[in-house]
Amino acid sequence: MLLCGLYLYFEVGEGVVYLTLVGTFFVIFYTWPPKHFALGEISVLLVWGPLLVAGSYFVMAGKLSSSILTISLVYGTGPALLILGKHIDKIDDDRARKVQSLPLVIGSPSAQYTALGLVAVQWCLLATLILTQAMY
Repeated sequence: MLLCGLYLYFEVGEGVVYLTLVGTFFVIFYTWPPKHFALGEISVLLVWGPLLVAGSYFVMAGKLSSSILTISLVYGTGPALLILGKHIDKIDDDRARKVQSLPLVIGSPSAQYTALGLVAVQWCLLATLILTQAMY
């Protein structure tokens, strides 16, 4: 694994180091501190979107564009919605375990509207990518 990282570092540059450090942070610290400060859902969005999708593209192509970042947000919104919905359903469990999930902090009705808003954002971003032909 280390040899792969060194190879990518020499091929792509120091950006690989930053992506690795951010990825390592989220692997080690997903449950604490972000999850206990109502940032778990945002962490999932960032990891599954910009970090994995845009980061992988950057490592392979050596560059980024706004359309790649937009695609990464479209993709990352799906897992974030999944986690948000899961925590809407288990607000009482989160309260008992003292996990400060976003739905617990903002309340179930607000979390449901947030989920609907994220679905709308996801579809609007996708429509924008298609209509502007940024995906081609």
